[in-house]
Amino acid sequence: MNWKTYLKKKGARVGAIVVAVVLVLALITGALGGRAGFLTNLDGIVRAPLQKAATVTAQWLESIYGYIYKYDQLKAVYDKEYKQDTAKLAEMKKNIEAEAAKPNPELLERY
Repeated sequence: MNWKTYLKKKGARVGAIVVAVVLVLALITGALGGRAGFLTNLDGIVRAPLQKAATVTAQWLESIYGYIYKYDQLKAVYDKEYKQDTAKLAEMKKNIEAEAAKPNPELLERY
């Protein structure tokens, strides 16, 4: 079982346990008057990886948002140009058909 599947199934439970541990550590640290000790170090050990993970996740989401934003801009430009080109093509086709429908006196005289 990979991490993605595991977190999909049990992510809420793992998150609740981590939050509970952090809250207990914060309460104990507060009760001790903020003195540095084993619990403070343990709190730092738990908090540092979570902060790093949150930072990395935020940066990843920001890059995804940037990609989606650029994609939407490019798609809008493409759609606009596609409509313009389609209209020009239809007009050119109409003109060619109109020219083709006209009788050509030069050809009539030759044949």
